[in-house]
Amino acid sequence: MEKQKGAFCNKPVNLLILLLIFWFAGCATQADMIDLQKDMEDIKKGDPALRQQLKEMDKTLKEKMANLQKTQVDLISKIERLNSDLEAIRGRLDEDEHRMSEAVKKIDDQVYRTKDLFTRMEILEGRLLKGSNTPFRDKGVLPDDGKRSGTGSETDQRKAGSGTGEKGGANPSEVYSQAYSDYVKGNYDLAIMGFQNYIVQFPNANQVQDAYYWVGESFYGKGEYQKAIDAFERFVKRYPRSDKLVAALLKEGYAHNELGDKANSKQFLRRVIEEFSLSEEAKLAKAKLSEIK
Repeated sequence: MEKQKGAFCNKPVNLLILLLIFWFAGCATQADMIDLQKDMEDIKKGDPALRQQLKEMDKTLKEKMANLQKTQVDLISKIERLNSDLEAIRGRLDEDEHRMSEAVKKIDDQVYRTKDLFTRMEILEGRLLKGSNTPFRDKGVLPDDGKRSGTGSETDQRKAGSGTGEKGGANPSEVYSQAYSDYVKGNYDLAIMGFQNYIVQFPNANQVQDAYYWVGESFYGKGEYQKAIDAFERFVKRYPRSDKLVAALLKEGYAHNELGDKANSKQFLRRVIEEFSLSEEAKLAKAKLSEIK
């Protein structure tokens, strides 16, 4: 009799445990739940002590569920705040990057203006050492009215302006900005010419590596995919630590795919995914890889 009573007492506990297991595991069918509820109701009708125990357990369970829901709400709220903070940080980083880029351009301009000034001074000093009595305005040096005199030699005039390249005194930032503007407008031929001129005229400027990258993007925009691949390869070899490296590798993968070279395309896309798994380019690489059969 005692054994039967013990078994009877343990039955609701076992059923409740089973119910909780099914509930949290999410594997109980509707019929299972109905049967368990019926058994629980039968037990509740039998023994007042058991009814009280089940009531307390039910209350405890509801409290725990309420706490769990509150925790979930708090967690969601924290995640939303974190996302908001990340967006704010990203915005500040973009602003800092823009200010840094502008500062770099100003430094390049100042360097080449200084270089141009020294070049002009060397020309003037050379003429003075020769003991020439010819006025400066007759020697190709900028006169007071800002126009070049036509009486000096063409070679001397070119030397006087050689500090800023062949564009007649254009600053590095002006050459780069014009090339980038052409790229944005879809004038890819002009963009390629502009970036290549920038590389030749200002080989030590801070944005040379970016110019190499945009040459590749310009060829890609034109649909000349093999030339784009060649340009990106030059960029990757020259600047393996550039922040545009992952973008160049991604575009190489795209370009190989456009040429029908699926094997090389997959190789570049997998490299992006494996080496830069947290980047936006990795997401794009996964999407493109899923499209390639």
